[in-house]
Amino acid sequence: MLLADFYTIDILHETAPGEYAATVTLNATHPLYAGHFPGNPVVPGVCTLQIIKESCEQAIGRRLMTSRIASCKFTSIIRPDIDNRLEIALALSTDAENNWNCRAEVRDDTTTYMKLKATYIAV
Repeated sequence: MLLADFYTIDILHETAPGEYAATVTLNATHPLYAGHFPGNPVVPGVCTLQIIKESCEQAIGRRLMTSRIASCKFTSIIRPDIDNRLEIALALSTDAENNWNCRAEVRDDTTTYMKLKATYIAV
């Protein structure tokens, strides 16, 4: 896990072959937010990337390392004191070199926060 107690994956299940849905709860009281940013906590983008990678790892049961980010679009700020329960949609497939290709979207009921296309390698 990226940071102890930063978040928990509450639910992760396969919705179709190679497609997964995860529900994540952020710990709005985590000490990281005291510095990012005082009085206006925001989830760092790199932490969101790590949550997606760790969700992929749990889905496939293998450790992964980011190899390539083809596209990454942050569409809204995640405020852990307001937006602490997130849904992550994952689509995973392997290519000829056995890399894991991922399409991910982080959202809640009303907002899409991030869209990602990335490639991971198993470690």
